[in-house]
Amino acid sequence: MDTNKIELGDKVKDRISGLDGVVVCITYWLYGCVRVNVQPQSFKDWEPSKNFTVDMPQLELIEKNVLSEVTTLNTNTKNETNSCGFREAVELRKNPVR
Repeated sequence: MDTNKIELGDKVKDRISGLDGVVVCITYWLYGCVRVNVQPQSFKDWEPSKNFTVDMPQLELIEKNVLSEVTTLNTNTKNETNSCGFREAVELRKNPVR
């Protein structure tokens, strides 16, 4: 296992801005770009700092597995209730009430 590979739940630091935080999303683009969304662990004016997204090579791994538990998408849960991720077809109301 490559210990330098960045994964969900890892603490990372942006080499350009110096901002750090926990990886909350990784996206893989069609032509090879891998983007990482980072949630800072800081507050400003009693509100959480906004997440930021950068290319993966721009990040430095600070610490592996900062979070004790990371939810992953399991698409093999047809009979189980899945609170996040892909959902089966949703039935829409024909006459929504407002």
